[in-house]
Amino acid sequence: MSVINFAQLYNDPMKFFPAQTGDMWEYFYYDAPYSDTLQLFSVKDSVDEQGVIHLWQSSGFINPPKPPVLAGSNYYKIDKEGNVEGYWESYRGILFKLKAVQGDKWILKEYSANAFEIIRVDSVFESSLFGMNTVIKKYRRYFSDDSSAITGLDRTAKFLAYNLGLVRVDGLEGLGSLFIKGAVINSVIFGDTTRIITSVFDDETGDYLEEFNISQNYPNPFNPSTKITYNIPQRSNVSLRIYDVLGKEIATLVNEQKEAGTYNIQFDASKLSSGVYIYSIQAGDFLESRKMILMK
Repeated sequence: MSVINFAQLYNDPMKFFPAQTGDMWEYFYYDAPYSDTLQLFSVKDSVDEQGVIHLWQSSGFINPPKPPVLAGSNYYKIDKEGNVEGYWESYRGILFKLKAVQGDKWILKEYSANAFEIIRVDSVFESSLFGMNTVIKKYRRYFSDDSSAITGLDRTAKFLAYNLGLVRVDGLEGLGSLFIKGAVINSVIFGDTTRIITSVFDDETGDYLEEFNISQNYPNPFNPSTKITYNIPQRSNVSLRIYDVLGKEIATLVNEQKEAGTYNIQFDASKLSSGVYIYSIQAGDFLESRKMILMK
């Protein structure tokens, strides 16, 4: 009986992805120890002769105001089957299948015969948000050398809630994570949309991170270049080097004293062969290494 009620209550898959002009979402953005408020707006929608919905969105931080940050997410096409096509990096593919059930998966992109970006509906569960009962679908994207694999190198997980749309993102590539604070859907207000600024830093004040940190390179896999971001809370001697899996040093990207701040380094691997590489940073007593994949 509970299964029947579940199906009856949440029987319109399109409600997992609201697509109307004027809808907006406000999120708490977190990338330790940074935090901020991020807003997402649906600025235009239309329906073509085939019944395909076209949706344009814009997004940005508000402390201080910054330009769109959800790269590639500004234009979607949603067909009658509930397939949501959008940009992932420079590639367009099916990001969500709104009718998908737990366990369903599909290939977002095939790099080669043994390299795939895969999306899987990991779970479907009931929850309560803003005092409203809803159903949430968790879409997990991962990289694998086997197209039939149900797990692999995790990229990100996005959660769509019935009547609310995107409510959470874990491991937002190149940014951090998002947690919904409020929304305005079809003129109905949910939660907090009061433009509360929650940032613990301000670009104009010169305040920086309180701890050392290096982020996962983005994109990953990459070809032939990728960005590495690191943060230092105080003036330090910084060394950032690239190694192969055997421990041989391939390149030195940084080897000098740096003032406190956040730095972005572009690594060009056009002269290297495909494979796994390791980048390692040392700044004072801080030492950390991460893996990255070059795929040509």
